[in-house]
Amino acid sequence: HIANKMIDTVDGAVKGMKLEMFIFDVFSYATKACIVQVNREEEFAPVKNAFGSPIDSPDTAREALMLLHKRWMEKAGAQLGAKFGPQNVGVEIPPLVSYAGEGLEGYRGKIVEIGAVLPLVPKNLPKKQGKQGIPMLKASIALVILLLASRKGS
Repeated sequence: HIANKMIDTVDGAVKGMKLEMFIFDVFSYATKACIVQVNREEEFAPVKNAFGSPIDSPDTAREALMLLHKRWMEKAGAQLGAKFGPQNVGVEIPPLVSYAGEGLEGYRGKIVEIGAVLPLVPKNLPKKQGKQGIPMLKASIALVILLLASRKGS
């Protein structure tokens, strides 16, 4: 859709028209549509602005994801270290380790530093935990194949 906005230029802001796309722009092309209400802190972090912007930027989306992962680790019983700082607000959990907070029980009582990125195959966990990423890896590969197949047809 077209949005009439002030656009920053080298000569300052000027009135202009921006071509923008939002999720609702595709609704008119859908044969079926469904709206789902979710917890914003767990499911939504918009990226509409450039790096460094205080709202809706890649930086704020990463921070929201790391805070979500921090909550997952707390729920699993991990002890979180105290390395707080602007880039270290939470923990990063690769989707092959846990997609929705599941499979983190092996971290109960273990110290995980704030700002840490969990390894794909956790060390020092019970053996059954070591292969937890394999089903997720298969699902991720299947999703990539489906996405590639859908692009090929368009």
